[in-house]
Amino acid sequence: MQDIKDPKGIYIGTSGWSYPEWNNVVYPKTIPKSQMFEYYSRFFYTSEINSTFYQIPSIKVAKAWAKKAPKFFKYSAKVPNLVTHKAKLNLEEYIKPLSIFIQNMK
Repeated sequence: MQDIKDPKGIYIGTSGWSYPEWNNVVYPKTIPKSQMFEYYSRFFYTSEINSTFYQIPSIKVAKAWAKKAPKFFKYSAKVPNLVTHKAKLNLEEYIKPLSIFIQNMK
């Protein structure tokens, strides 16, 4: 794999980056979980965040994601299931959790 310094055009990535079964395939065999994202972001310049589907992240968590990403890196966060599944796209039920999600992810 080749390091990416400044991508242009289409961003290609995966759905998440923290998978132990990727060791010795995508990652070096013995990489610590804490170093997976740093290594991943050398080769991919976007990733979907799956955890946002299950729980709205705090502002602190979202800022930590932004801080550890390279300048050019883009995240794609899943809209919480509170909006897409539980509220069944009912505006009265999903407007508050959606607003919190958007605010926290800014």
